[in-house]
Amino acid sequence: MKHPSLSPSSESLDTISEDFEDIIDLYITRIKPDLKMAEEKRKKAVKMLGLGLGCCLAPGLLISLYMMTHDMQAFFDSFPIFKIDTQSDTGFYIQLVPAILGGILYGLMAAPFGKLKKAAKVIIIEPIAHELGLTYSAEPGPQYNIEEFRDMKLVPDADKESFEDRFAGAHKGVEFSFYEAHLQKWRGSGKSRRLATVFKGQCLRLHFHKEFLGRTLVARDGGFFSAFGGARGLSRAKLEDPVFETAFDVYTNDQVEARYLLTPDFMQRLVDLEAAFQGKKLRCAFVGGELLITMEGGDLFEPGNMFKPLDDPKRVTGILHDFLQLNRLIEALAK
Repeated sequence: MKHPSLSPSSESLDTISEDFEDIIDLYITRIKPDLKMAEEKRKKAVKMLGLGLGCCLAPGLLISLYMMTHDMQAFFDSFPIFKIDTQSDTGFYIQLVPAILGGILYGLMAAPFGKLKKAAKVIIIEPIAHELGLTYSAEPGPQYNIEEFRDMKLVPDADKESFEDRFAGAHKGVEFSFYEAHLQKWRGSGKSRRLATVFKGQCLRLHFHKEFLGRTLVARDGGFFSAFGGARGLSRAKLEDPVFETAFDVYTNDQVEARYLLTPDFMQRLVDLEAAFQGKKLRCAFVGGELLITMEGGDLFEPGNMFKPLDDPKRVTGILHDFLQLNRLIEALAK
């Protein structure tokens, strides 16, 4: 639908779904003016970043390169108090100091980009979420219902958890919550001890006004449920379509209900969901009156490249695409 007040630079918004026609006016009256104000800060940040590259990083690298390609031992020997052997590990790292310091200064000058990206995300998403009747939090803090996903073995145990972009509300009468999670666990010991990512992706919880009699688990990545104990007490389900039976691991304690739920049409929606959200290793569980879904990979609801103008309407259409995929998923699964 053509909107008479759209400028030529905003005409890409005409391609959005009819679900979001009201968002066009919202973009023109609120989102675009706020992005224009933020755009001035972005331009300043780009200049500062260029200054940082020219004044900090480049000289540091050149100095380090000079130190590593010339006889610096004679230079250090002229200062006996330092007693530095350039052939030792300590001497090598000392020669890297200028580059390291330059990198640190460059990082400090690049820091505003992170803040700008978060600000742009909020400028775009908050009014859209409000218009759609959803609550939104960019940094929601601990999500205690992650335990529901963990109880169903959809995500592994973790020592450190962080969450972002939480939405909650209802669409087509289906209540849902959605957020992105980053779960990490300590690996190794001593000096090699480190935090390793065990899950990074999306968690979606749909509440239906009906109870599932059994418990059914679906996983894209073979052996996941068996490895983490999720298949305990369940048996392998027989699907209608042998292609999907090969592509998915399905376990259930109610074979009849599982075949009723996991039709070829539903399984195809799961495949389409992976593609739409750029995810992988999709897993889901039917339990009680809820459908729990997790996917790894993909970073949704992001404003895009910070080296391009913030008021480019493509930023809004990109985020609306993520909203549209979420809506379509809920509609498809609620059938």
